[in-house]
Amino acid sequence: MPAPKQLGEVLIENGLITADKLNLALEKQKQTGTQLSAILVEMDFLKEEELRACLKEKFGISSVDLGSVPSIEPAVLELVPREIAERYLVVPLELVHRKLKVAMADPLDMADVDDIKFRTGHSIVPVFAFESDLRRAINRFYGQGPGSVVEKRGVGEREGGRGEEPALYPPLSHPSAPPVADSAEEASAADEGAEVVFLTEVDSPLSKFLQGIFGVALQNRAAEVHIESYPDGVRVRYRMDALLYEALKLPGSVKNTLLTRLKRFMGLETTVKSGSQKKYIELKLGDRYPLLDLLVFSCPLNHGEKILLKLKDKSSRLDLSQLGLEAAEVKGLQEALRKPSGCILVTGPVRSGKITMLYTLLSQMASPELNIMTLEDSTTYPLKGVNQIQISPEEGFTYLAGLEFISGHRPDLVMIDKLKDPAVIRKAFDLAARTPLLSSLGAPDAAHAVVKLLTSLPAAKLANHLNGVIAQRLVRRICGACKEPVILSETHMERLGFAPEDTCYSGKGCVHCGYTGYRGVTGIFEILWCSETIRRLILRGSSAEELKAAALQEGMSTLRRNGLEKVKQGVTTINEVIRSTLRSMA
Repeated sequence: MPAPKQLGEVLIENGLITADKLNLALEKQKQTGTQLSAILVEMDFLKEEELRACLKEKFGISSVDLGSVPSIEPAVLELVPREIAERYLVVPLELVHRKLKVAMADPLDMADVDDIKFRTGHSIVPVFAFESDLRRAINRFYGQGPGSVVEKRGVGEREGGRGEEPALYPPLSHPSAPPVADSAEEASAADEGAEVVFLTEVDSPLSKFLQGIFGVALQNRAAEVHIESYPDGVRVRYRMDALLYEALKLPGSVKNTLLTRLKRFMGLETTVKSGSQKKYIELKLGDRYPLLDLLVFSCPLNHGEKILLKLKDKSSRLDLSQLGLEAAEVKGLQEALRKPSGCILVTGPVRSGKITMLYTLLSQMASPELNIMTLEDSTTYPLKGVNQIQISPEEGFTYLAGLEFISGHRPDLVMIDKLKDPAVIRKAFDLAARTPLLSSLGAPDAAHAVVKLLTSLPAAKLANHLNGVIAQRLVRRICGACKEPVILSETHMERLGFAPEDTCYSGKGCVHCGYTGYRGVTGIFEILWCSETIRRLILRGSSAEELKAAALQEGMSTLRRNGLEKVKQGVTTINEVIRSTLRSMA
C-alpha cells in the first residue's frame, strides 16, 4: 500500500512536477478539499495523460473514461448502493469471476478498497477516474437522487486526519451492549438461557469490523465465517454454497488486539490460549436483518488462534421438503418417525448435511406432549421443546454415561449426533429396542453403513431395531438468473441414462451468483428401508453389494441416480453430482 505522499514523490522522481509545485497544490487542497490529482491538472502542473501513465506504470492501476461507459448492469450497481457510492466517491463498473472493477477517485486508498470489499463480498479491482467524472457518473447511473455527492479527496496526499468514517452497514453492536430483549419473541429466547447480543451502535473499530463481517455474510448467504491468524496477519474466509472463499487479509499488527477483543465481545475467555472454547449467542443486527443463531468456536493455531462463526437465520424453519427430498421420501420418513421404536440412521461424509437432517427430523416430532432428548458432542443450535444434552468427557460425562442418564428418563424420542465406537453403538441399540432413535454414522452409502454396524452389533439386534438408513450429499444449485441448457452428445446422454428429450442445464455465471454459476445448495439422497427382505439379508451377514442389490430391486434410488434426476429437473449440474458421489457406487 502506498505510503502518504508516495504519489507526489513518484511524480517528482519522474520529473513530472517539482517539489514547489507539489507544495502549492497541497496548499490549495487544504483550502478547497479537492482531489490532489485534479488540482495538479487544473493548475497545469501535470497533464491528464501523464497522471494516467504514472498510475499505470508505478502502481499498476488503470484509468477509465466514465463518459464513454454506455451502461452498467443494475445488479452491479446494487452491490454498491448510491449512499456508499457518494460517500466513497466510487462507481462499480463490472463483476467478472468474483472480481468487482470499481472506478475510484483514490484507488491507492487501501482502507477504502477494503471497506468496499467488505461491503460487496468480492475482490476489488480499483481503477482511476477524476472526481468530477465520478460525480457525474453517479448521477447518471444511479439517477438524480435527493442526496448530493459528498466531497472526497482523491489520489495522493491528504492533509490532516480522515475524519469520521462512513458506515457501510446498518448500525451494529456495541461490544458491551447488555442482552436486553425488545420484543416478546426475543425475550422468550433470552428467558430460555440464550444470550441475545444487540449490535446497535458504531463507535469502535471492532464494531465496524463486525459490520463488514456480518453484512457480507448475510448478503452472500454464508453459513460460516472463518477468522484465522497466521504469522503475517489475519485471514477472513466465508463458506458460501458449501465452498470456502477468501474475503479479506488484515496485517499482523492488528492480529492480537483483534482476536482478543473479538473473543471478549463473543463472551469467550480471553486468557484461554491453549484450549478450545464454544459459545452460543443470538445476534440481532437491526430491524432490517433477522435474529441470528450464532455458534462461536475458538481454538489455538501454531501462530495464534482461529475463530469460527456459524450462522443460521433463527426465523428459518426446518422442513424436510426444503432439504431436496422428494414427496414420497418425505412421506416415508414421516411414517418411520411415528414407529414406536427402532433407529433411523443418517450417513455421509463431513459437510454432507447430516446434522441438519437430524435436527429437521427432530423438529418434525417436537411437541409439548413428548419427552425428546438429544446427546451431542457439540450442540449446534438450540431446538425449542427439546432437551439437549452435551457430553463432557473431561468431567466424566461420556456418550455411555449420557445414554445411561437418558435411559432413566423414559424419552419418547432420542437423537445421538454420532455413533462413535462399538460400545456406544451397542448401548444406543439397546435404547432403540424400546424408543425411536435418530443418529449418524460415517459411511460411503447406505448399504455400507449397515455392514459397518454389523461389526459392532449382533445381526439379530440390528435386523430387529434398524428401521432405515439415509445416505446423503450436498450439491450446489444452478443459479436461476443465468441457467441455460447444455447440449450433450448422444453417447454421453446414453451413458447417463438420459432420454433424447431430457435437457441438462448449467449456470453461465452472472452478478447474482458471483460468476460461479451456482447459488445455494440442496441434498441428494439414497434411502434404504429395512424391509423383511433386507432384515433377512442382515441376519445372514450379507455383504454391502448384496444389500444394495436387494434394495435396488425394491425401488431404492442411489445417490448418483437421485442426483441425475435433479440434473434433469434443472436443479444441479452433472459435474456437481459426479463430484459429490465419487465415493459411492453409481
